[in-house]
Amino acid sequence: MTGDDRNGLSIALVSLFKGVIHRDDEPQKWQLLHRFEARVRDHVNLLGLSLVIHDDEGFAFLKSRESEEDEPDLPRLIPRHQLSYPVSLTLALLRRRLAEHDAFNPEPRLILDVDEVVEMLRTFLPEGSTEARTVDQVHSHLRKAKELGFIRFLSRDENKIEVKRILKAFVDAQWLDEFDHRLEEYAECAADNGGQENE
Repeated sequence: MTGDDRNGLSIALVSLFKGVIHRDDEPQKWQLLHRFEARVRDHVNLLGLSLVIHDDEGFAFLKSRESEEDEPDLPRLIPRHQLSYPVSLTLALLRRRLAEHDAFNPEPRLILDVDEVVEMLRTFLPEGSTEARTVDQVHSHLRKAKELGFIRFLSRDENKIEVKRILKAFVDAQWLDEFDHRLEEYAECAADNGGQENE
């Protein structure tokens, strides 16, 4: 392997360990990932990880793989995220909106005003909250979604977001088929919690 090849492989691996590679945002890293895909898979497999590439959606990431029958369980290199009820609800509603967008709009990017997200969530938020408190809560949920890599803010005042397509990999079509039932559970959870939230 030449020095250039080693550098290219290192860039691909380090980029994946830092997070998701998006084709549109990082075209050079995307090309390197495809060029060294087999070697990347071999490297991460040794660490108990597998490489997931969605060429049609334009993103790639690492996830923990299941251990083989004849090998011991490895420590998890990528931690699981335990999401609060309101954050998981926010992601669920954004995923449904993304599915609707894909069905009726040829534009690949889903861009929303935060006001639209507020309206999507309003039904599930505690009654009696002031408008300012409701908006603050939604911004808090969206910042968590950004931290997890599922959205990005498009304005400095954080009033416009883009829903990243990687959300489709974490909330799949089968999950969406059960969405109405899940919304009932969410509504019951909101009523039971009386609006108490834990981030």
